[in-house]
Amino acid sequence: MAATPLTREDRARAELTADLIGKAVVEGVVIPMRESAPQPAPVEGGPVNIQQIIFAPNGTGLVPSVYTVAGGAALWPLSVMCRLVCSAAVADRTVALEYRTQDGLRYLVAGTQAIVQASNTQSFCWHPQAGEVAWPIEDAAIAPLPQQHVMPGFQLAVKVGNGDAADVLDQVLISARFDPLAERD
Repeated sequence: MAATPLTREDRARAELTADLIGKAVVEGVVIPMRESAPQPAPVEGGPVNIQQIIFAPNGTGLVPSVYTVAGGAALWPLSVMCRLVCSAAVADRTVALEYRTQDGLRYLVAGTQAIVQASNTQSFCWHPQAGEVAWPIEDAAIAPLPQQHVMPGFQLAVKVGNGDAADVLDQVLISARFDPLAERD
């Protein structure tokens, strides 16, 4: 099940975020609108290293949003964006991006110091040029994205810490480049 694309209002907020944090941080972030056409599949013999937007599945405070890399190309993450809508249950929630093996064993974690409390909403954006964690506007936390290939069968997961079952983790978008695997002798 794919996540719902951004509305015009969400896109306007994202563009305001981009203006506030500077062009250098968000140059690689692509935010599709509902009206955008589906992206074409790569053509055999066509260009390699194609950038795509992946709509990862929604999660909850207890169930992470997990994307598994399929096919014969490795994923090179360019940015990851999500939104956490917290229930009224009292708790200090955190959100982290995990790189996982085929067995779900995490081998790299990217987090933020952002705490989201009951009945609040917070967006998170991981980007390789982010530098230090920042909150350029009150509803978006920007954090550094570690970059390394995520091989086929491996996973990217967005996970809520100290979450509640009624929390909603949505609008999980992964901007990524897919690199063909080298032939081995």
